[in-house]
Amino acid sequence: MEYSDWLNPRPFQDDAGFIGKVFAAKIRESGLEEVICRLATEIWTKQHMQQDHQLSRSQDAVLDTDELWFGKRKVLYRLRMPDNSLWMARLHNTLYNKTAVTDHATRMTNQMLLFESEVATMQFVRENTQIPVPKVYGYDFTYKNVLGTPYIFMEYIAGKPYPFPFSEKGRIKDADLIKIQTQLTNFAWQLSKYPFDKIGQLRFGAGAEGGVAIGPIIDRKERLYGPFTSSRAFRGHSTGIAQRQCMNLKHASIHYNLLFDEQCTIVGVIDWEWTQTVPVDSFKLLPWNAASKMLLYRAEDVARHEQNSVQQFKALSAGVGSAVIERDVLEAMISFQGSLPQSIARYLEEYNWPEVRRKNYNQLKELISKLTSSFQLSNGRAEERSARDGQKPASC
Repeated sequence: MEYSDWLNPRPFQDDAGFIGKVFAAKIRESGLEEVICRLATEIWTKQHMQQDHQLSRSQDAVLDTDELWFGKRKVLYRLRMPDNSLWMARLHNTLYNKTAVTDHATRMTNQMLLFESEVATMQFVRENTQIPVPKVYGYDFTYKNVLGTPYIFMEYIAGKPYPFPFSEKGRIKDADLIKIQTQLTNFAWQLSKYPFDKIGQLRFGAGAEGGVAIGPIIDRKERLYGPFTSSRAFRGHSTGIAQRQCMNLKHASIHYNLLFDEQCTIVGVIDWEWTQTVPVDSFKLLPWNAASKMLLYRAEDVARHEQNSVQQFKALSAGVGSAVIERDVLEAMISFQGSLPQSIARYLEEYNWPEVRRKNYNQLKELISKLTSSFQLSNGRAEERSARDGQKPASC
């Protein structure tokens, strides 16, 4: 079956006076575009010298295009290096000021911690999985560098975000969606094989396993909290799971940050800001169901893709022993798919996002009420069975 419509909202970057464009103009007027190129050249030269490469460059890095890429908190520049390779330079937008932290020094510290977490996460995922993450060439977390703002130099990946390639084809085939969903489920599987013992964001950890440690969470309003050792401590609310559990990495907004080629292959997963470890009740096997974004897709089609993802995950996990990941954790990940506890977990994790509306609170309240009723009914039946058998009910 084929569809020709898709959800394609107007990008906020098109707004007149968008803050990213204002910041980019400030960078150009200050002559910092030349500084970006010079800094990239220095990093490139140092790397080649460390690898004992013979350098015969005749020019420095240059901006490869006048087109810039914007986010609300960042501006990206594509650079052509002396060896003709392509890099991306990403600068933090110092004009962005949506924060709940009033103390300037605390805010700067939290921003630098968030930046460190993103780079540590990118490097961990790139080194331990086959997920296509850009290689990081250089970075500075501070505001005291020559650019006056945190920056990253990374590999350029030649892909485009959704709705490409559908916007080029003019059609959406079910087989294309299945291909996308299969890749995403495989990414989830790869991340699930590296459990952590705390809920938080990754930091560089000297001597720690994998070169990373779990530190506190910096949320979207730049507040710091955690790390946590259980779902109950994380949320202040139990979703009905055991206190002892493994935490797994979860990309905060993967659906906005996938790069595709013309064959619907995901060639890049970018923007790992706010990625953190989450408990098993938060681990969604299909982190972004593209079918749910299609205007003409029916609810049963969306559910079918979700179920296919669960079946694929089961197939991937078949035969995996406890030496890799605990069997009960794998089973818990699968059992929570589409459940009330998982829905509650999703709403609770999004509660601090600026985009959350009143309806989310009402839906969350309704879900918790349903879950509470379910627990009460389950416990009542357990007590009845225990009374019939002359046994005491098991304590939770």
